[in-house]
Amino acid sequence: MVKIIRGREELTSPVEILDADPRLRWTATGSGADAKTWEIEATGNTLLLKTLTDVYGAGATGITITRSGTTISSINILGPVGIGGTPAAGQLDVFAVGPRSARLRSTDAGGGYVEVYDTTNASGRGYI
Repeated sequence: MVKIIRGREELTSPVEILDADPRLRWTATGSGADAKTWEIEATGNTLLLKTLTDVYGAGATGITITRSGTTISSINILGPVGIGGTPAAGQLDVFAVGPRSARLRSTDAGGGYVEVYDTTNASGRGYI
């Protein structure tokens, strides 16, 4: 059975979804074409955060969390990751509140570097 909530509905805690393949969907009706629906799906030992098309077709899995028993085995995030800001493509950026930040970058050639820098001084960068 599918329960659709339109607008606001108060639920009592805890809310449990029991099914062999449980899913929870959010549809932002004011968003553009194929940019409305998000889904969280639990499959076996994996929890997925996904995008879906407007007709609930395949989108992309953005975050995959895998567990072994009660232990989190891995967390995989698809795409660039920014902490405290928006990252450049293909890297992990950690932006500080002050002038110091860090960037982990990999290249397609199999190389990469770690950069620690002062955002107020373009020449004050150090590479590892």
